[in-house]
Amino acid sequence: THVIRAVATDIAGKTAERSVSIDFTRTPPPPDTVGPSITNVRIDSVALTEGATLTRGGMVEFLAVDRSGVSSNELLVDGQVIGRANGASASAIPLSLDAIEDGPHVLVLRGRDSLNNLSTLTIPFNLAHAPPLAPMFDAPATGLVTREPRIEVSGRAQAGSTVRFLVNGQAVEG
Repeated sequence: THVIRAVATDIAGKTAERSVSIDFTRTPPPPDTVGPSITNVRIDSVALTEGATLTRGGMVEFLAVDRSGVSSNELLVDGQVIGRANGASASAIPLSLDAIEDGPHVLVLRGRDSLNNLSTLTIPFNLAHAPPLAPMFDAPATGLVTREPRIEVSGRAQAGSTVRFLVNGQAVEG
């Protein structure tokens, strides 16, 4: 028990006082045995919900919060670690789905705190790859008229895609 006393003194030296008794107890906080809380999962700023259909990869963003501090976060797809982020509560990990087949999959976010407590958040999703963007022609220009039996064709296509050339619906070797 402790007593706190306040004494007021006026100009003439007269005093008045008041006191209060208080008890201090020092109870340690309960031990931290739980991993980080993982929330606000988004892919390219769009909420990622259970059963969502993804058509391509993107940046997976999420919050991992723990009173002991977050030491690391991991992103897994079908049990395979895809990426990691260290020591930040707001994390962003790139997710490439290029090598993953269409169909049902499981995304797992794993958070570890500074005391090595682990937590996971599991989000089942479906993958239905979007077709690649249409190729762009640099040459020949639309409407080209020529007497040459061969022409040069050049252009650009989405990275990772293959391009076939057809003339009037027939495949052309080049």
